[in-house]
Amino acid sequence: MFTNAVFQLHCFHNDFRFSFRSKYIRIKQKSEKAKHSILVVRCTLRAQKGNMNYSDAIKKRIINNIKTDTKFAVSQYEEFESAIIFRNIEDNFLESTYKNIKSKPKWFDRTRKRHSHFNDGTLEMQSANSSDALLMNIFCHPKFFSWKGPSKLLNLKIENEIEFGWNPFFENENPQHPTEIDLKIGNHIFESKLTEETFTTREDAFVYKYQDFQKVFNVELLQTKDGSYNHYQLIRNILTAYKYEFDFSIIIDSSRIDLLNELLIIIQSIKDFNLRRRVNFFTWQEITEVCGSEVKEYIVKKYF
Repeated sequence: MFTNAVFQLHCFHNDFRFSFRSKYIRIKQKSEKAKHSILVVRCTLRAQKGNMNYSDAIKKRIINNIKTDTKFAVSQYEEFESAIIFRNIEDNFLESTYKNIKSKPKWFDRTRKRHSHFNDGTLEMQSANSSDALLMNIFCHPKFFSWKGPSKLLNLKIENEIEFGWNPFFENENPQHPTEIDLKIGNHIFESKLTEETFTTREDAFVYKYQDFQKVFNVELLQTKDGSYNHYQLIRNILTAYKYEFDFSIIIDSSRIDLLNELLIIIQSIKDFNLRRRVNFFTWQEITEVCGSEVKEYIVKKYF
């Protein structure tokens, strides 16, 4: 049965959630032996990956969606080979969502981050590829908690505060450059990805200094290259989940089998079964599906 689920995942990777999610949850909850089954999925996914660049495919898809949407005038953006950059940041947001963002100083400050590839003051969220902009387009909508679907899917409570760029404390980190959590809602933290290539790397010596690193992970199961650990963002998010007793999930496009593969590598290295059960994944597509019609129509037309 599990082999069939993996086969379906490969054949229908643009809509793999229903063929894989039930198996994934069942295996996670079944027993301590879960790590062996997860390893099977990881290896199979890696074999199937081939040379496909999932990130580039999404970039092309978003560019095409915006260029063919009559709502966006050519004068509103500049097109580059791998991204569309909006001249005004508000054009990268649903109008009602951006209005709500502006009414909350902490949320608005989050949109002021400078884009690392430009030195002319361009903001990160002016890029159509920004996963943070996509995240805020959904979770900052004024009616977000009035929709039952997202709260049920993500196991959220209406009284929970929505925080972006939350910083946990780790003694080994420079206070000027702390770990940054994309989204925190109550006791659930999220790492969002859209067109990003990987979960980044970090030097072995630095990662070893994290409190509880060797207590949380079977270090020999983690991947390293050229003196650095792969999947660094996943490692520090899971260490955050352990320290604060949080749940942790990644949010990815339904086509990103490559990023799901990275998550499975990390899951199999977690020593504690209960912590492993608190690590999960969701897709932008399934979250959007249970949002209100205004958000759903906007996100589907622009991103999918």
